[in-house]
Amino acid sequence: MASRRWSTVTRACDSCRMRKVKCDASEDCSNCRLSGLPCQYTSARRKRGPKVTRTPRAIEKACQTTPNAYTPALQDRLPSDEDPMFPPSPSIWADSQAQQGNEDLTPSFSGTEIVPTTGSAGAIRDSLVQSMNSSIPSVPALNVINLCIELYMKYTFPTAPCVHESTLQASAKKFFAEDSSAQLFDTGSWGDKVVDMRAFTLLTAVCASVASVLPKSLLPYQEALAEPCLKASRDMLKVFEDFDIEHPCATSIISRSLHSTALQQITGKSALAYHILGQATLLLQTMRLYREDALSSHDALQAQLL
Repeated sequence: MASRRWSTVTRACDSCRMRKVKCDASEDCSNCRLSGLPCQYTSARRKRGPKVTRTPRAIEKACQTTPNAYTPALQDRLPSDEDPMFPPSPSIWADSQAQQGNEDLTPSFSGTEIVPTTGSAGAIRDSLVQSMNSSIPSVPALNVINLCIELYMKYTFPTAPCVHESTLQASAKKFFAEDSSAQLFDTGSWGDKVVDMRAFTLLTAVCASVASVLPKSLLPYQEALAEPCLKASRDMLKVFEDFDIEHPCATSIISRSLHSTALQQITGKSALAYHILGQATLLLQTMRLYREDALSSHDALQAQLL
């Protein structure tokens, strides 16, 4: 039996090409006759074989033959050391100083921690107390703060168990009792002051979060508490923020998380709220809580909250 030889078609009609079927390339192909379609050859022929690419030598030759019109203008615009609009580079300044006899040009620092003044901490506390007394004159500030703590433990704590009720109540009595004074931020060592400022930051952050999330039927003083407490908490955090970033703890994370929630609810600034939440996440990464010995440097209460 003779072998069957297939004819090679170099060009298919438009209809066969679109349907991707074999065409016999006749004037009226069999597929078009069976389908009742007009048989046309309007598409341009495509060249077979791989695409022609330019070799690196051809590209290099084209670059050499094509002048760069921007090079002279760019060179003219580069700053020079003699240009009065641009100061001399540090290396030139160092060489000139060395020629004058100043051999040691590297500044030396003692490495001690810069401790900010805590005078503003007392002013922040006094400003919040005055705001609460003027907005809610019939109720003592301590009672309002304790109500916020009670509402937080009842409605928010079950889903976010990140605070200690007894510690919050002790902080409320310390900062908002009638006999309390702003001078408490000025006594003791820097470590003692940081403990007090962290406690105040967390307490006011809890109040701001409660006032911004819970309905007015549960907290009648919602409008008088939300913004002032949030402002006081964030302002107090700024006083010791450098130390807090270098030595984070559970309060550092929780306070920023509560700030993020309150900001979103009060101002609607989602970008700022997510930015502050991102700061809390970065501090968590810094603390390396995935390690088993990460909590050994914290006290029992902080370790439990983390």
